[in-house]
This record gives sequence, structure tokens and C-alpha cells, in this order.
Amino acid sequence: MPSPSRASASSPSQLRSNRIVASPIKGSTAASAMPLYPNEARRVAEIFGDDAPDLLRVWDSAVAVLEREGLPKRDPLFGNRRYWPAVEAFLRRRAGLRPEAPSYAPDGVEDWS
Repeated sequence: MPSPSRASASSPSQLRSNRIVASPIKGSTAASAMPLYPNEARRVAEIFGDDAPDLLRVWDSAVAVLEREGLPKRDPLFGNRRYWPAVEAFLRRRAGLRPEAPSYAPDGVEDWS
């Protein structure tokens, strides 16, 4: 049984350099997995890609509006950074993508006796 401080290889998080990092986004251009609490420049680079340096000001001006819509706020306990998986989930919901609920095929008539 793995210790509580270590994530298993099949979990969505991976242990790297004694810190837990989020799994990379499918199709991501990031060279390595995104930290759970990245700085704003790293987050903007993940969101905007190669245009990130030019769009950092756009992100800064959009943050106030996005926070009113539900963008996770900065957490002072973690260096005043935002939790990346929550930011990613917010942006996916905002774009109309919702996690799919698992579907279960009927396996026959239930016998409750």
C-alpha cells in the first residue's frame, strides 16, 4: 500500500521532486506537468500558449470579471496562487465543456426479494 504522501502512478497527480503536480492537459504544449499552484505567468502560458508574454496584461484585466463568474481566487496559504485544477475546470465549464457523467448500461431486472 502506498504511503499517504505519495501518489500512485495511476492517480491524476504524480510525485515529482518531492512535490505533487497536476497531470498535464491533454494536448498541452507544456514541457512538464503543471504544478498544482503555478504562478500567474506559468498559468497564462498554459492557457494562451506561445502568445503568453503578450497576453499577460489581457489576463490581468480579465481576472476581475472572471472571478465574478467563478474563477478560483488566489489562496494566501499557497503563495497567493490559484489552484490549477480548479482554474482548468472553470475555464472548461465556461467554454461549455462539462465532465461527462458515467453511464451505466442496464444489466437485467433487479431482484429485490
